[in-house]
Amino acid sequence: MSARANLWLLAGVVALALIPFWVAPQPKTEEEAAQMFLGADGKAMDLIAEISPDYRPWFKPLIEPSSGEIASLLFSFQAALGAGVIGYYIGSAKTREKMRREFEAAGRTAETHRTPSSEAPETECLAAPKPESGAQAALIDPREAERADSGRAD
Repeated sequence: MSARANLWLLAGVVALALIPFWVAPQPKTEEEAAQMFLGADGKAMDLIAEISPDYRPWFKPLIEPSSGEIASLLFSFQAALGAGVIGYYIGSAKTREKMRREFEAAGRTAETHRTPSSEAPETECLAAPKPESGAQAALIDPREAERADSGRAD
């Protein structure tokens, strides 16, 4: 990506972060501000009580956090764990792709060979094509490059 494209992306992210401060309605009282930031669970419970006053929950939670701070801590821990899993997956996928490209750039291919024994399982091994030049030989064995440079290539 070019530097110009990166600057446009950065400007877009900053705009998305700042625009809500001007667009969102401003609460007039503290009670209105508290109502504005209630979670979806509380709003859903109020709506269910309004629609069906005789509704009873099917079950109770197994663990009830002792305070709002503990509930917030557990929620943030869950979010951090999820972000870690997603970050690990993206990092490993990116590294795997990078290694595959480097492997192909070196002129190597992965081939599946059957072993002569019927007992041995099918294995995947790396097979390199025969080098055509000293530079390609250097990718496989650095000593080959020295031989090619000195004119003693086999």
